[in-house]
Order: sequence, then C-alpha cells, then structure tokens
Amino acid sequence: MPDGSPAYRQGITAGAPDALQVSDRFHLWQGLSRRVQEIATAHRGCLPAATPDPQPVTPEPAEARDPEASDTPARRHAKRLFEAVHAVTDTASGRSYHSIARELGLNRRTVRKYAHAATWQECIRRRHPRRPSPLDPYLGYLRQRRDEGEHNAFVLR
Repeated sequence: MPDGSPAYRQGITAGAPDALQVSDRFHLWQGLSRRVQEIATAHRGCLPAATPDPQPVTPEPAEARDPEASDTPARRHAKRLFEAVHAVTDTASGRSYHSIARELGLNRRTVRKYAHAATWQECIRRRHPRRPSPLDPYLGYLRQRRDEGEHNAFVLR
C-alpha cells in the first residue's frame, strides 16, 4: 500500500479484491510515530499529575564534588605515566628524552612534560571556565519556556 490512505485502500480493494495489501517500513514508522504523537499531545495534561513529587536532594560530600578528588581514567593514566617517566629519568642519568620516549613508547614532548613536572597533578589538562554566551541574559526565560513545554527553537526566537 503506497501511503496508507483510505482512497488507495479502496482502489486496491475494488481493483484486486484478492490482493494482499502491505505497507513498507517507512509508512509503518510514519503512521506509528504520528499516532504516538497524537496520544502524547492528548495526554500532555495528565503527565504532571502522574509524576511523583521530587525527593529532596541530599548534597554530595565535598570530596565527591571536588574534581581533584575524583578518580577518573584520565587521572589514573596521568599518574601511571608520571610514575613510569620518573622511574626511568631518576635512574637514567644523562639519557635523552628521545631515548626514554622510544623505550616507553611515548612522544618526546610527553616525556619532557612529565619529567619536568613535580607532581602528576601538574600534567592533567585543566578545564577552562565556561566562556560567556550571547544567550546568557536570556537563559532564565528559555528555561522557563522549556519547562512550560515549548521545545521549538523557531518559536522561541
């Protein structure tokens, strides 16, 4: 069946009553998504009544919020590299960074960076603070409109 319209269905039934009518994947998904959207729109008012009241949020411990205290794969990797580079550079007097880099399978600049660092924390990339955006003055309004259910950027402009 080309698009699921009743006119096509009637024409096929009149012209070939014994024919098996099928829909392609696209039109099945299109019909399903249209129906789900209609149902969601019809029941939009029911959703706030069905959601439970939010539970009070317990604040996280200070060490969990502190990025320095969190143990991430990147931090573990930096610590391992720092220890490996310092193990070789402490025992290898006079060796070049190039030969150490070859031995450890690292870039010469990476070896130099870790060798010059006093602690492994110095080698971790720092996150830069968020730069201001032209939308910053309007964020409160945009969040309010989003909470009211408006998700179309074209309407919000």
